Amino acid sequence: MTQFLKKTALQSVPQLLLVTDLTKFDFTTTNEKVIRIFGKDYQLGEIVGDVNLTKTGVLDVKNSKIDWTITAERYVRGVTPRVPLSIEGYTFRDYPKGGVNGNNFIEGTFTINGKSRDKSSGLSIATLRDTGYTNIMYYTVKADDLDPSNVGKAVLKYSTDVNFGGDFGSSGVRNYPNDIHLIKYGTSQFWYKHRDVTVRKNGRKSLESFQRRH
Repeated sequence: MTQFLKKTALQSVPQLLLVTDLTKFDFTTTNEKVIRIFGKDYQLGEIVGDVNLTKTGVLDVKNSKIDWTITAERYVRGVTPRVPLSIEGYTFRDYPKGGVNGNNFIEGTFTINGKSRDKSSGLSIATLRDTGYTNIMYYTVKADDLDPSNVGKAVLKYSTDVNFGGDFGSSGVRNYPNDIHLIKYGTSQFWYKHRDVTVRKNGRKSLESFQRRH
């Protein structure tokens, strides 16, 4: 909704001051907003979005695995209450960096918003050369991945393995790092989150995380 306020200058020349109510726009259909006044279109500018990105890792000692959850919520910056923007077309690029001690992707565990996805439906798994160890995982969000009631939210879940054998070193602990990047290719949009799961030989774990915003 755009309100028109009459404004008079010192020369008594009438002017119009446009006050735009951003909460009245349908942000899911376009990234630019245009209004028409007396048959002429006026572009209000590009809608600026942002993303809240989180990641957690939970150790499952019984099943020798770590369950990872990544949550991304895209929204219009500067609008209250928060208005979602579609996250369709954004790519999650995950770096479990697996190896002999584990942190390798477990087939069949990847879901987005509760829907199972695999290589036949767009999930890409890159392994280290001459090994089966997971290096990078890619997934680009599609329209049918999203809940129509909130097209700005994507919750990804998957699991990686943990090898409790082998050397834990003198400290008796082993670190399982995991990085997630959210990217919109062809733009400068990029978000990053790091999460570590530190596993002790007896199965206890601790977490350390930090976030950098680019």
